[in-house]
Amino acid sequence: MYSKKQLGAPFGDAYLAGIGVDIFKKFEDIKKFQGEVEVTMPNPVNYNIYCKYYELYKQLYSKTKEIMSSISQ
Repeated sequence: MYSKKQLGAPFGDAYLAGIGVDIFKKFEDIKKFQGEVEVTMPNPVNYNIYCKYYELYKQLYSKTKEIMSSISQ
């Protein structure tokens, strides 16, 4: 898997503010701040563990999705 260094929402907010006051000129220029690409490879030794927890997650989700939906209302 490939992922770029994450700066998070606060950085995006600050960048948008910078666009608003002409510190930054183009929205595309935010890419300059993202940094280098990191390569993350899954560990095949953990495959069975991940499968087990994924199955548990799916069970938990199916049993709580309606409750979580009503909470978010």
